[in-house]
Amino acid sequence: MTDHQPLSETPPHAVGFETRDVSIRGILALAGAVLASVLIVVAGLWWMWTRFEMQAARSETKPTFTRDEQPRTTSPHLQETPVRDYVLYRAEQDAAASTYGWVDRNNGVVRLPVDRAMELYLERGAPPSWPNETKPEEPAP
Repeated sequence: MTDHQPLSETPPHAVGFETRDVSIRGILALAGAVLASVLIVVAGLWWMWTRFEMQAARSETKPTFTRDEQPRTTSPHLQETPVRDYVLYRAEQDAAASTYGWVDRNNGVVRLPVDRAMELYLERGAPPSWPNETKPEEPAP
């Protein structure tokens, strides 16, 4: 009363696995096609490379400088001493922030040391935001 048939009587598609072997001829044909494609691409690249080299050799001009002359370079001009340049820059900035000096002598604009500017700010308050604006009056207590 079981529905199971003996293995010898079951059709091949109902067994649950492949009953035929893999086609070696198909695998070898695919491998040959891939190998042939790779060889064609490599040969094409080699042909292009040699053609471009010959073309570049024909059109290239030879350098005409002597041993004493240096060839021109297109490399970027970099700082030779960046650390020293930065130290000098910082010294200039520190000197400007800690000394008195004229910014615009004709208009009477001066540069103050930072400490003195903070003292004046605390004494006088903030300067007007516009030149024509006056200091707002403080409300009466």
